[in-house]
Amino acid sequence: MDLVNLVKKYLIAYLALLFIFLLSITMVSSLPGQAIRNNIRESLPLLEMEGDYPRIGGESVTNQLSTFTDSTMLNIIYNINNYNPIKSGLRNSLYRISGPYKSNLRILSLKEVVENNQLPNIQYARYWNGYMVIIRPLLIFTTFSGIRNIFQIVFFLLFAAIIGLIHKHFSLIICLFFAGSLALVNCAILPFSLLFSATFFIAFCAMILFLAYPTINNQNIALLFFIIGAITSFMDLLSTPMLTFGLPAIIVVLLKGLDQEKKAFRYRVLFLLWIFCSWIMGYALLWASKWLMASIVLQENIWSDGINQAFFRISGDVPSGLDDSTPIPFAALINNFYLLIKSRIFIPPIPCIIALCLCFLVIFWKWHRHGKQLILPLELMIIGLIPYFWIFFLANHSYMHAWFTYRIQVVSILAALCAFYYFIDWQKLNHDIKGIFITLD
Repeated sequence: MDLVNLVKKYLIAYLALLFIFLLSITMVSSLPGQAIRNNIRESLPLLEMEGDYPRIGGESVTNQLSTFTDSTMLNIIYNINNYNPIKSGLRNSLYRISGPYKSNLRILSLKEVVENNQLPNIQYARYWNGYMVIIRPLLIFTTFSGIRNIFQIVFFLLFAAIIGLIHKHFSLIICLFFAGSLALVNCAILPFSLLFSATFFIAFCAMILFLAYPTINNQNIALLFFIIGAITSFMDLLSTPMLTFGLPAIIVVLLKGLDQEKKAFRYRVLFLLWIFCSWIMGYALLWASKWLMASIVLQENIWSDGINQAFFRISGDVPSGLDDSTPIPFAALINNFYLLIKSRIFIPPIPCIIALCLCFLVIFWKWHRHGKQLILPLELMIIGLIPYFWIFFLANHSYMHAWFTYRIQVVSILAALCAFYYFIDWQKLNHDIKGIFITLD
């Protein structure tokens, strides 16, 4: 009976989400377009000045924004027909200059639409493009630059809320781990990009939810991960979706872990598998539902396009001209890890790194926890490995877009730091150190 009730909950959640997604897209597509188009027009000079891939705060590719994609998103929003909101909101048409790739292609395409009233010639119907629910209403009141300013405020408010809640439930050291993990993936530039912001905002909101309501039962936690996965597929254009699972999952494990030390390791790994499968199910099912709904409403084979793109993204194929001497899944792992190292704030000299590693090994070997106290750090290590399986599985996408997909490793960094922290018996370490000083006296 419990299983039947659980299936009912997932089914109700799925149908409710599908209805909300369709309704919100239709409503936002119904908004009068004149003010929106005027603000997109006023945004063009900034976009042209920056170009497709501007870099903030340095020449490294890890400082790079995707104005290329942001221009595509604005192009879709500009072309929404508010007199036919259902079809227009599902079709997601845009104009793109034909021919070989050239610099500022998407920005020039948007300029052609805005200045010369070019009609759409392609569509992005395989995505929900749910970012429109946020961006299109904002464009009534402000420009692209104004949205960036709003996103910066929202980003740091959410960050501050998480820091406060982590400090309340855990300790200052976990706060520092979280802040440091974000710094290592150059999070400061995220609010400047419409593409990059969505997954971080979703992940941050989910973290705040679990931290604010730490007593949610396991069944409802799994259901919430289903909803989080669905919202990710709705809002994101396949940038760093795994963030919305990994960061909240770390919080859930930390909140539950210390209270469930009596639970067997197998039980807790099965719980991790449950919430992960719930997230994957929400993400994949609601995304596929967009293909189905668009195919039915538009009377076009959007389903086939979605399936083909999905297989392309998980394939080992890359466009001609790119180095394919290393198998693409492994090249994707190497590229993403290399960019994580490249995005560092400071790397000490090699001897310092070796000394630091030896110090950590000694601390771990001498003062590690025992028995069931090791379950929590092992859970965290499992979560930390998931981004690498994601990179390996979505080999094509992770290889071609490593310059932003590398950021999902923030999950691995935070998980590794927390795992090390909970591996160590700090009371025993503190006692032994005090004993050394007493002996010296």
